[in-house]
Amino acid sequence: MRSCWILSTLTILVTLGLVLVILGQYHEMLTIDRKTESLKVFKGRFDTRLLYEDRFKDSIEKLLSEGQSMTKTLETALETLGQEVEKKKTEQDACQAEMKTKKEEVESSEASNKQTTDALKAESDAWQQETNTLKAQLTQVSPICEYVKKKDEATKLCATNATST
Repeated sequence: MRSCWILSTLTILVTLGLVLVILGQYHEMLTIDRKTESLKVFKGRFDTRLLYEDRFKDSIEKLLSEGQSMTKTLETALETLGQEVEKKKTEQDACQAEMKTKKEEVESSEASNKQTTDALKAESDAWQQETNTLKAQLTQVSPICEYVKKKDEATKLCATNATST
């Protein structure tokens, strides 16, 4: 009987050991399941973040390539505009030189015109004075009429001269 007791105690101890092992495994399985769930959540977050970062990287690369192409386009446009500016500067310099010569020509023409106008005015003034002098002489009785013989024609002319005054 003693062996039965030993055998049954041993059986109970082995059963209790197996129950403890099974409960420990069950507990480990629960812990592993919790960790698996948290790792799944973490993996989901990580995948989402990785997806966002990939999209961000793609958009930045796209913006970079667009910026580089725009830079190339703007550089060629800048070169073209620089050449056009140089052409315009040379045209402007030529135009200013031509304007300067035309201005000098106009100034010399104006000076010549002023000299001619002044000369004509002086001559006109002289002729005007001469005209006024001659008109004054016509309105006065000529001193020669005092020395003319008293003929009809001479008297007539002297009288016409005197009556017109």
